[in-house]
Amino acid sequence: EGHARPTARWPTSHGAAAEHARVVAVSGTTVADTAMADFVGLDAGLRQFQSGDCFTESRVWSPRRRSVFYDDNAWIALNFIELALLQIHGALPGDPVASIIRARGVLALLMSGQDTRDGGVSWQVGGDTRNACSTAPSGLVALRIVEAERAHGGMPQSDHVEMIAFAQRCAGFVELLRDSRGLIADHLRPDGQIEPSIYSYNQGTSLGLSLQLHCVTHDEVSLQSARLTAAASVEYYSAEDRLWQESPAFVAIFLRHLAVLRAFDGSDTGRDLTDRWLNRLTAQARDPSTGFYSRASIGRYDGSVSLDQAGIVAARYTDSWPADLIRFLC
Repeated sequence: EGHARPTARWPTSHGAAAEHARVVAVSGTTVADTAMADFVGLDAGLRQFQSGDCFTESRVWSPRRRSVFYDDNAWIALNFIELALLQIHGALPGDPVASIIRARGVLALLMSGQDTRDGGVSWQVGGDTRNACSTAPSGLVALRIVEAERAHGGMPQSDHVEMIAFAQRCAGFVELLRDSRGLIADHLRPDGQIEPSIYSYNQGTSLGLSLQLHCVTHDEVSLQSARLTAAASVEYYSAEDRLWQESPAFVAIFLRHLAVLRAFDGSDTGRDLTDRWLNRLTAQARDPSTGFYSRASIGRYDGSVSLDQAGIVAARYTDSWPADLIRFLC
């Protein structure tokens, strides 16, 4: 299903997201010099995969073929724009403009991957599937850049209409993937058939895209879509061991978008599900010999220890963020 591939670059970007979560949760509005040094180190790691404005699957000096995946680039851009939003609102130090510019560079790649027929964004450059995991985060990147530039006030906004339209097309494609339960399926195959597999991160970014579209455009249909996805996915993942068996990296993305929705509307959507998963981590999954959360048959992403552990760190610290900052989670 396109999920079993080397994750050399993805863990680095999610490590940065975990570091954002840790610093904001622990330090509030004051960030220690050591934390900023960690950001610099993680960014240096990402730059090893950078080619122009986009990021390749393997390091740029690697002899292997350097595939470019739209979804992975979207995660990196969201990391940039989350940093910028936190800087704009005083939670992290530094000038947000550099991060916004880097996110914009990636957005140009993401927009080039959109299919004009249905609004879906390809999974990889040269690929033949259009996926929820690439489309929803791509639309979210565009809308978060719009939010950041509006909040900053010192950057041109002449192309915001185009960026919002791109995100609206992304949201339209995501709706094509919605099944009879209200869940978002994985992707559209080359033959036009929908691959029906369900993954938690697709539910999270899809509700996140719809919610952000409402925040930017005040479209009530988008808000209803976000709430539908949230309700359907919470119901689905509350049954059996479905959430526990998924990769923690996927789960972390899902849980942070549920947290953003709760911060937006004051609801308790997904609160019990989040608490149960986090409590089970503490009670059952921690391996005292390694410090990793790897026991009790918790899900794993293709054997990638660093990616899953980064997801767990992000999920645990995100739950401790100040209420006024949760809305900036990307």
